[in-house]
Amino acid sequence: MALSVYTVVFGFGALAAGVAAALALRALGKRQGALPGRAASAWAALFGALIVACAVWGGIGRVEGGKVAYSVFVLVCAAGLALQGGKGLVRRALAEHPRNRVVRVAASGVAKAAALAAASALSVLALELPSNADMLLAGGVNPAGLSAELAMVAAALLAAYFLGQRTGGLAALVAAVCAGFGVAEHFVLLYKGQPITPGDLMAVGTAATVSGGYSYTLTHTCLWGLACFAGALALLSLAGLRSRMPARAEAQAPQPTRPGAHFSPASGSGSTPAATGAPARPATRRIAGVVANVAVGVAVCAALALGVTRVDFIGDLGINLAAWEMQNSYRLQGYLAAFVANLQLVTPHAPDGYSDAAADELIASYAAAWDEANAGNVDRQAAEQQFSELTPSVVVVMNETFSDLSVFNELGCGYTGPAFTTSIADALATGSLAVSAQGGGTCNTEFEVLTGTSTGYIGSGVYPYQSYNLSHTDNLARTFKDLGYQTTAMHPNLATNWNRENAYKSLGFDEFLSIDDFAGAETLCGKVTDAATYDKVLELLSTGSEPQFILDVTMQNHLPYLSGGVPEEDRGNHVDWSVTDGESIPETNEYLDLIDASDRAFEEFLGELAVLDRPVVVLFFGDHQPAFSREYNDALLSGEDALEHEERLWETLYVLWANYDVAGNAQVSQQINTSTNYLGPLTLDLIGAPLSDWDKARLAVMAELPSVNIVGWRDASGVLHEHGDAGSQAYEDLRAMQFRKLFRPLGDGSNILAVQTQDASNW
Repeated sequence: MALSVYTVVFGFGALAAGVAAALALRALGKRQGALPGRAASAWAALFGALIVACAVWGGIGRVEGGKVAYSVFVLVCAAGLALQGGKGLVRRALAEHPRNRVVRVAASGVAKAAALAAASALSVLALELPSNADMLLAGGVNPAGLSAELAMVAAALLAAYFLGQRTGGLAALVAAVCAGFGVAEHFVLLYKGQPITPGDLMAVGTAATVSGGYSYTLTHTCLWGLACFAGALALLSLAGLRSRMPARAEAQAPQPTRPGAHFSPASGSGSTPAATGAPARPATRRIAGVVANVAVGVAVCAALALGVTRVDFIGDLGINLAAWEMQNSYRLQGYLAAFVANLQLVTPHAPDGYSDAAADELIASYAAAWDEANAGNVDRQAAEQQFSELTPSVVVVMNETFSDLSVFNELGCGYTGPAFTTSIADALATGSLAVSAQGGGTCNTEFEVLTGTSTGYIGSGVYPYQSYNLSHTDNLARTFKDLGYQTTAMHPNLATNWNRENAYKSLGFDEFLSIDDFAGAETLCGKVTDAATYDKVLELLSTGSEPQFILDVTMQNHLPYLSGGVPEEDRGNHVDWSVTDGESIPETNEYLDLIDASDRAFEEFLGELAVLDRPVVVLFFGDHQPAFSREYNDALLSGEDALEHEERLWETLYVLWANYDVAGNAQVSQQINTSTNYLGPLTLDLIGAPLSDWDKARLAVMAELPSVNIVGWRDASGVLHEHGDAGSQAYEDLRAMQFRKLFRPLGDGSNILAVQTQDASNW
């Protein structure tokens, strides 16, 4: 039987069996005067809804991985549903056994504590199994991280239990959050190649703009996680049972006739003894109970908050985060422990011995060193003079996922990269570019280029556009605006993506063109083409006589790469199926088709600019590689230095080009390999634009520290180092200077965190 048919037949069959069992147990309870409470119906409906949802999802072919995991999930849900019909019987058993009230209450408390503990463990499994089943079951997760994760989930469940007046309803939401994150993490890792980080949570309003083409298929690991979630729900549904019967149920129970029993005066000779249900609790006792429960819940929340904020997860618990390999960090440390450790990185920490005065002295010292080294540089002087006369417009193109995958041993099939971009002969400069994003995190590359700061000093999973107030941060937009330029940013997607609508205002852009400004534009694979954005740039350049600074963040090459949207005549069979296991090959072919389209569009764009009657400088670069490039790196380039092996995944390319003869520059595509934080001052220097002390300081550091990104830093001799390696004063000095410019621009440390965040996201 096909799996899709099996999921429907087995699912609805189990649902019917669960309902029948629940009704039978309810009828049995009714005969014994032990009906379940009203909440049982809500719990039963929840379990039924889970079965129906998964059966329907399977029916449309979105469940895979075999029948066992699916069957276990459905059976656990059916058992949970049936349990609701027998809750009255369970309640009566709790109320009558053992006879001693003190022992009975104590036993009930122990049973509920055990249920909450077991529900906590199951919730942790629901969080981990969808994306981390192999590591978890193999015992490869850091015990400290797993213990911290269990403690946090247990505390959250306990707080919700008491805040919900010792019922399981609110606690069920905690379990649902764990399960939801577990499944979401599975899909994010699948399509993004990186885990969900605290920065992502600032952008959870909607990811629909880029996720519509994905296939959300539940694998066996997802189903095992959901089965654990269902088990946690079943236990939590019992956690609210009281150790005494409610008055309503006791009144319905048969009452024994005893000698001297009191009969109601109005009962007559045929009357039965008056009901002797437990008296209602006084209102003051009920209120006191509510207050006490809330107090306990708040106290547990406070303890949880203190643990998350005051315990140093990295230093005290040994939660190790490899900034350049976060997916493995989350797997090895436990998702929640790694997430909290990552969260603690968001708040910036000053370097040891930092002071504003010392940082200012460093900037002045490095700037003076640069001035001294360039005092007699006639080429620079000629470029300065020319720039002041021409004031060329400057266009920065950050091309979505544009990279040269030929660095992976030509993909094992002789692939030579984007033909035009890698062969431009008349650029001011070109070279490889070390970035701090891989498979996603576009906004961080953009941030690094604009601000000239590196997220390598901040940490992975932190997105400054979302996390920090950039109102006083030096950046290229503000630099050119101060020079009298009109500043425009464009991105053919929602203005809310990566908080750009707020970030661009903070950075000083005059105008932001978003998807609404590209109505009717040409699309490829469902995204606005690079060519359409270049047309918009040319349109802007044709209006007005003032110089312009334009940031063009393209969208065409964004994943997914299995859309089938590339026209047949533009498709190429770029790779050999024998290179890897074959799973990434279809993605690679469509991705490379898109890169070819980008390459052609860039060639046409520069051709248009070459005949434009106004001076224009273009800085073009890719923001990151596609996530699947890791498969080629591991398959084709094994047995090398681990750090260099990883760094290759965080490499794109850049081109700095001008449509006029720049004074003092031969324009022979000088090869300068660098990182994104240096592109801004490098561009300003090569075109003769005015340089601030901060620009000069970075250029001086660049001579000793040619590149720095999230993986590490490269010294002047070309050796790559991990962050934290000692031995470079320039590395430490750049850290201090960057902290000053980024987090203390006003000298008082105020307004570090963003005050406006977005309600939509894209990777």
